[in-house]
Amino acid sequence: MKFYHSQLLYLTIMAAAATTTKALSKVCAVFGYGPGVGASVARKWAKEGFSVALLSRKMEKLEQASKEIPNSKGFVCDVTQPESIDDAVTKIESDLGPIDVLVWNAGNGVWKVCVCF
Repeated sequence: MKFYHSQLLYLTIMAAAATTTKALSKVCAVFGYGPGVGASVARKWAKEGFSVALLSRKMEKLEQASKEIPNSKGFVCDVTQPESIDDAVTKIESDLGPIDVLVWNAGNGVWKVCVCF
């Protein structure tokens, strides 16, 4: 099969567009967004072309992060409350689409003295 230059250029553009569209339609949810690991992974997935859902307890932090990280949106979520997680996932899927990648960078510690016998 013989292709002309214009046909090859068209095929190349269409392949690139399909790849870009596919990546932009994917969603990464970062539970436990913060200035360290959460910010780093959010930037990484945004750079890869994903829409990134940033989740934290404080909306103020998320609003600023959404301005700094392209293709990102903040969602309030307290991971110690199962209903808060359910609500956040429902909102993410409604606003951005189904979650393809989930980064769990959240949790709470139990700080007590442990006496073991």
